[in-house]
Amino acid sequence: MTVANALHYVTHTLHKGSAKFGIVYNNTAYGKDGLKGYTTAKNAYHFTTVAQETATATETNFTSQATALKTAGAQYVVATILPTEAAYLVGTAALLGYHPQWILQGPAWSEYLMTTNGTPSGRPTPAEPAMQGCWVLGYLAAWGTTAKSPGMKLMLKATHKYFPTQIPDGYYEYGFGQAWVEGQLLAKVIKSGHITRTQVLKSKEHLGTVSTGGLLPTAKYSPKNGPADRTTEIGQVTKTDGAQGFVKVIKGFFTTKVAKKMKFTSAATG
Repeated sequence: MTVANALHYVTHTLHKGSAKFGIVYNNTAYGKDGLKGYTTAKNAYHFTTVAQETATATETNFTSQATALKTAGAQYVVATILPTEAAYLVGTAALLGYHPQWILQGPAWSEYLMTTNGTPSGRPTPAEPAMQGCWVLGYLAAWGTTAKSPGMKLMLKATHKYFPTQIPDGYYEYGFGQAWVEGQLLAKVIKSGHITRTQVLKSKEHLGTVSTGGLLPTAKYSPKNGPADRTTEIGQVTKTDGAQGFVKVIKGFFTTKVAKKMKFTSAATG
């Protein structure tokens, strides 16, 4: 759904529906979910796809993909890949003089793409100049913003106490949020008096609405299963954003009609 939401932002909010679009995705379930979100958006928003490239999960040479995207003139490119692959793809494209608006699905991003230690004060990586300006799709509150997120305030307090050297990191934040949800799930299981695998699944399907204080979007768990939420946030990579890391939010949490209607056989993020 994140890709479908992001492409609605491009075509409807920015009014770039006549632009040329492309996608690079790896040949995994994750990559195929990204392609599903992209295809769903294409069918709904009727934009033009000029390039559709694949990659292996361990690919290190993206000359072919970058050249194909450049030759086709893709102006907005979705990248449903992993961080190392993103560095090679975006970096290779830059060497070719090709600078589209990269749209990185959340797992394609890492602070370590910017500096060797993942902090603004670290030594820049070779990919750092090319990564600036990339969009990052996610569903996390911006690191350090506590005004509208009591969940962020709680996370930062616990982090300062137990792991004070932790840098701004989306994976860490997501893990904290997931542990928060799992804690509520386990509390429900224990309250039932039946600590079994079957009860865990039953409790999950009847957990209902779960809030993490704005750290993650409010989720809803029911017997229907499927994604617990369909919300997306868009950030843009900057050279430094101080204590909040490298990603500045340019579009806060939002959900589109197309994303709400997408169907999956299991939880997914396309």
